[in-house]
Amino acid sequence: MKKIIYFALALITVLLLFAKCKRSINSADQEIEQNLTVQDSIQIFSDSLFYILEKNYLFKDGVSWNKIKMHFEKNALIHSTFESSLKESKGVFDSIGCNHCMLFSENGYYPATPKKQLLYKDYSYGFSKKQSEGVEFSVSKLGDAYAYIVMPGMLLLDISQEELNAKTQEMYDEIVMLDKHNDLKGWIIDLRFNIGGNSYPMINALYHLLGDKVVYNILNIDKEIKEVNKLKNGKFYSGEKIETEINVTNEKIDTKIPVALIIGNWTASAGETVVLGFKGRENVIEIGEPTYGYLTGNDLFELPFKVKGPLTTGYLADMYGNYSENLKPDIHIKEEKSNFKNLLEDQNIIEAIKFIDSKK
Repeated sequence: MKKIIYFALALITVLLLFAKCKRSINSADQEIEQNLTVQDSIQIFSDSLFYILEKNYLFKDGVSWNKIKMHFEKNALIHSTFESSLKESKGVFDSIGCNHCMLFSENGYYPATPKKQLLYKDYSYGFSKKQSEGVEFSVSKLGDAYAYIVMPGMLLLDISQEELNAKTQEMYDEIVMLDKHNDLKGWIIDLRFNIGGNSYPMINALYHLLGDKVVYNILNIDKEIKEVNKLKNGKFYSGEKIETEINVTNEKIDTKIPVALIIGNWTASAGETVVLGFKGRENVIEIGEPTYGYLTGNDLFELPFKVKGPLTTGYLADMYGNYSENLKPDIHIKEEKSNFKNLLEDQNIIEAIKFIDSKK
């Protein structure tokens, strides 16, 4: 069980919020790559990584970049392979406070030290068991009139735009079909296992409950809005760019039906943006425990030699531009009161049903 728990803890550093993919100006082509020594590869990679960080990292000002770069290259050049040298990126990220950053290649991932370690007291045996079994997106009915959506973390890397849209459409269709065939009093969205990933399909799939609205904003270092993310006509816009889109099959978009969001101390990054997406909507409540606190947005940069880096470039804020380090529930329920074997005995679900019933 310890191995399962430690593996799950490691995942929180992997499932990050990905935004627009940007190419490095120093990307090397395959022919040149084959003729490079390990030392040459490390130098090219270092130049590219630090160029991107110096230009884009949210907290770039005040960092002694030359000193950190020299230290990175000194340690990296000791390695006998380029791949193993990527381990030294952890020291870079830790030294600049980029706990939401990482690198990943075809052979591994290299994260910063997590913002905080979750301890055994922070989650129950039932939670860790459920996590180890694997949690997938699902839509079902609880009791006679309550819809229940499980929205876990979704990395969804290296798939085409067409495949991403298809996945979003599939989730949206399941939500619409449940609503179409049932007389529902309200919706419960479980985000306790959502430790991050790609926020666009998660939020776009919930269009039936959100409609057209600003879902969250990206802020600059001065906490000023630099990019607006919104839903409009079934499309998710990151600024002016369409990130995902669905075919809206049901025009009955219910933006007033009660929605209860269940959150926990594992809810992080993209999972937290789902909560932000419901800010400003009527009849919404948040139940559970405070979220992990990865409310910084990453752009995904392509680096030399097929390495990619999600690097922090902004703060994540709600539709009004409000930023906080993590999100706190309206009703606090300790995770130990969860019941994943019988959801109707889960105290979070019980409170969610109470809230929904109070709105009718």
